[in-house]
Amino acid sequence: METQAHGLKTLEQLDILPLYLPENFWKHISTRNKSKFLKKFMKKRRTNKTMKRKLKKLFKECTMSLRSKRSTVNACPDSLGNITQVTISNDTFPFGYGTTTFNHCLSAQVVMDNLASLTEKVDDDDMQKVILEKLHQAYPKGLSDQQVQVLRSVSRVASMEQINKWNITTVDTLAALMDNGNGEWDSDKTKVIVTKFLSAGNSLGASELNSIGGPNLCALDLSVLQGIRNDSLRDADALEITNCSSAHKVAFFAVAENTFPINFVQIRATADQLTSYQDIQTYLGKGSLFCIHTEKRWCLGCPVINVI
Repeated sequence: METQAHGLKTLEQLDILPLYLPENFWKHISTRNKSKFLKKFMKKRRTNKTMKRKLKKLFKECTMSLRSKRSTVNACPDSLGNITQVTISNDTFPFGYGTTTFNHCLSAQVVMDNLASLTEKVDDDDMQKVILEKLHQAYPKGLSDQQVQVLRSVSRVASMEQINKWNITTVDTLAALMDNGNGEWDSDKTKVIVTKFLSAGNSLGASELNSIGGPNLCALDLSVLQGIRNDSLRDADALEITNCSSAHKVAFFAVAENTFPINFVQIRATADQLTSYQDIQTYLGKGSLFCIHTEKRWCLGCPVINVI
């Protein structure tokens, strides 16, 4: 039985804390109060661009009991009705649906007509898989760049087979897929996505490098990294490669060394060379044996130069 302390007013006073509450808390909240609360809470969280993984956790925890009750349903319940554009526009959607009822109540046609709205609203992994399955049923030959661009976090639950049927030919598509706000990618899927992009005749320019980001670049073949142009790396933001393998770090450094040249023969470094060091230091591994000299000896992972 729901206690007064677990009432709607109390929920509204918890600010962002509901994002972290466990299923054991939510099971004491009535379905009616959950629905009323989520209508405002989810709208605000989406407006504030709350990280998808937090929204996923919230939805999972607060619908756990609902899932078990409806896991045996084999048709769309009359009490819910088929999902329509009006249904999706409700701020509480998809609350009230379990994965099974969501599957039975959602048609491929509705997915086709409301893809962007669905991918914005649905945070549950299993429901996202339903969306992708129905989308690929409607487009068995594959998804266009425009469709891929609006997948958001739904893209993260795609299978390798599904990803291989996506068109990834533009920088906009690559950037949309690599948006960290939608969650992290498995390294093998990152590799497939970037490979498809390159296979379409594209190259890794500064914009592409910024979109992919350092950690994702570390999933690529060494030959791809070795082919990065000097001007692309120079114009890109600093790429975080701390967790890359040694081989990948060496490949990055080889490109960076040519991109930001430092004359190590000179006794004293010029201002330009110091700028080059600042640019290249991102790509210096911690295990380097080189040092940089001022009045004191600092081992910073840079070849020996004298700093003015």
